[in-house]
Amino acid sequence: MENIYIGLFETYNNTQVIIENQSGDILSKTTADLIKIDASVNYTWQKINTAIDKALKIAEINRGKKQYDIHVGIGAQRTERSNMVKNLIQQNEETKRYSSLLIRSDSYTLCCTKPTNHAAIIIDNGVVGNATTQTGNFKLGGWGGFPFADKGGLLWIGATTVEYILHWLDQYIASTPLLEAVYQHFDGNRENLSEWARCDLLQRTDQYLLLSDMVLEFYEKNDPLAIELINKSAKEVDKIYKHLIKLTQDKTLPLSLYGRLAKYIMPNCSESTRNNVVQIITRGDEGALNMIRQYVNNKNFIPQKFFIKNTQSIYLTKREHQCLEY
Repeated sequence: MENIYIGLFETYNNTQVIIENQSGDILSKTTADLIKIDASVNYTWQKINTAIDKALKIAEINRGKKQYDIHVGIGAQRTERSNMVKNLIQQNEETKRYSSLLIRSDSYTLCCTKPTNHAAIIIDNGVVGNATTQTGNFKLGGWGGFPFADKGGLLWIGATTVEYILHWLDQYIASTPLLEAVYQHFDGNRENLSEWARCDLLQRTDQYLLLSDMVLEFYEKNDPLAIELINKSAKEVDKIYKHLIKLTQDKTLPLSLYGRLAKYIMPNCSESTRNNVVQIITRGDEGALNMIRQYVNNKNFIPQKFFIKNTQSIYLTKREHQCLEY
């Protein structure tokens, strides 16, 4: 039977899908709805199948006329919900829909866009980085979750902008066009702003993303506060990259950047970071494709995992490690 390799990658607003045959020819590229790992098993499984069926149709692959070994690699958000990932793997084992199914984090998947000894940092809603080495070890830096982590991401930018507005209203800092525009977003009413700011941050994520869009708009207009926020985000990327270098012991570790903030952040990173940036990734599904190819060719390629917490390298517990085997 002919091998067919499929890569899926979940972005902030859709799922990228790519299909290759066993010779490495690209048969189709498309996008589909978000698969949402943190939804129910049935919902996510349906979204995965719908996305793949759409790409197979474009590639003119009819599973009813010819038998294929279909291998699927998925890079997704919120894969820390290990029970969900495990249930999806089990669903595939029960239905035997795909010959292979591998689900990994989005940041790990991006590392697979290049050979080993490569780092990838996502700068989107949050900020997270991974690196692979020649020995196959997988390292993670900057993992956490808004509002307690992910400093430098779009959500953090939006929330920090609100903090700056309150400082401006208290006359701690000078006004800028950005602050005045955001304040007008709240109808120029301090009471409205204060009441809104007191709400649960996690209930306001869409609003914080809207504010971060305003920051990027005024960054293009050289607003000093917008520039300051982007510079602070760049320093967070520098910090994560420095940690990954320390873990891999590779001072020239090639770095790829991905996410809506990538093009704004890269020029503002330190020289040592900029010098090692090899690409800004636009399609993560290519990493998912490389990942599943490696998995099929070498079932033992998935390495032991590390992550950074409080700037130190810590082994996962046995239970965490077993969960992440999926």
